[in-house]
Amino acid sequence: MNAPLEPEATESPDGSAERRLMLDVYDLRAGYGRVPVLHGVTFQLREGEALGVVGHNGMGKTTLLKTVVGLLPSTGGRVALEEVDVTR
Repeated sequence: MNAPLEPEATESPDGSAERRLMLDVYDLRAGYGRVPVLHGVTFQLREGEALGVVGHNGMGKTTLLKTVVGLLPSTGGRVALEEVDVTR
């Protein structure tokens, strides 16, 4: 019986294991027409992490998700998946 494969981890300068960067969103901007909704959203997700997005109605949660997955074009910033720029 084969043992399950462990995720690849790199070692950081302090000797601790660092998980691989999966999603890198930097200074993301988007909106609808002339109405800006996202104003420079930045976050990173590493392998095995989860992120919750919370807020009141109309705060930009759906706009953020649509922009990250490419259903809504960004007006600025960058989205990288496994270090490959997928913004456009």
